[in-house]
Amino acid sequence: MTRAPLRPRRTLLGSLALFLALPPLAALTAPSAEAAATLPEAARLATGEAEVVESAYYLSLNAPEKVRVGEEFEFSVELEPRGVHKVNSEYPIRMTLVASEGWSSSKEKWGREDARGDAHHVAFSGRAKALAKGRHPIELRVAFSVCSSDQCLVEKKDLRLFVEIQ
Repeated sequence: MTRAPLRPRRTLLGSLALFLALPPLAALTAPSAEAAATLPEAARLATGEAEVVESAYYLSLNAPEKVRVGEEFEFSVELEPRGVHKVNSEYPIRMTLVASEGWSSSKEKWGREDARGDAHHVAFSGRAKALAKGRHPIELRVAFSVCSSDQCLVEKKDLRLFVEIQ
């Protein structure tokens, strides 16, 4: 008489151990901050990244979620150094806007003279007019530097945020 090969038995305890060993669903779908930092800039823009969190600073793009066609809206970028870091007052901080078919802005570039704030917080504000219905991105590049007593970081970061125009 031949025996069928033995199959491992699934027990409740074994299933629970397997379940607990799996990473959380969010870890399977979203790249970690370390993985996102290694992506090329074009790939990072495609993910719709509206904020950058680093140990030395926090950078964010803010805009309303929804606006109506013909309506003007404001968007802003905020830079907050973290820990012992401060905004480098000698570096030419700037923001450059990428044009879109869904909205228009009378200004494409902002410099230090357009920024408000101090060594602990800097913000830029811009205005745009909604032109076409749909989901349209606000894309921009921010160049800045933050320093501690022993090092300065010079950064160029791309931010992207979608606005629903109704």
